[in-house]
Amino acid sequence: MPAHFSPPLQQLIGRILVLEARASIDEIRAHAWFGVGYVPVLPPADAPDPPGAAPGGAFTEVEVSRGGDEGDEALSPRPAPLTAFDLIGAAAGLDLSAMFASAAKAPARFPSTSPASDILEALAAAARELGFAVPSDVARNFKVRMEGQSRRGPLVALAQVFEMCPGLHLVEVRKVRGDSVEFAAFYRRLEAHPLVERVHMPVTAEGGT
Repeated sequence: MPAHFSPPLQQLIGRILVLEARASIDEIRAHAWFGVGYVPVLPPADAPDPPGAAPGGAFTEVEVSRGGDEGDEALSPRPAPLTAFDLIGAAAGLDLSAMFASAAKAPARFPSTSPASDILEALAAAARELGFAVPSDVARNFKVRMEGQSRRGPLVALAQVFEMCPGLHLVEVRKVRGDSVEFAAFYRRLEAHPLVERVHMPVTAEGGT
């Protein structure tokens, strides 16, 4: 941890990060470091209930969409954003996923500058032309579930569109069920499909985009 972190702060972070000793919310609030200068923020008595609020102050789970910056886009849903940690983890040589999961389950990725809706439509149409079934709720949470048969049994893949920054998306295709070799062959066919090639952003020989 950074040297300027006080011992109480380091101890609290350790309690939060270590699963076997993870502090509860009440323990965090009662911690010496957390209590220094902490002033709870309370809503005004006449403030309207937030989205998802139920009678009695309870909350129900709701699906929240990120809005755009201006105009009609403010009401349009957008893919989940990628954080700096996501981008670092996806970088070649820095991907630590093999430490936690089999490499056979590693997702395949490609960038795209096309609108998220166009990417989803291209993936769904290409999957259907390759003989895979796509549920009707294709655009839900910017995911496309593709179900089909391979030479080695059922094969299920899930494609999801993430937003790296406005106008730039990352498409991730992950195997959900089936043989890894068959999934790799399916992904190569999907990526090379003319519909997907239209939304695929090519990478130059120098490694840039």
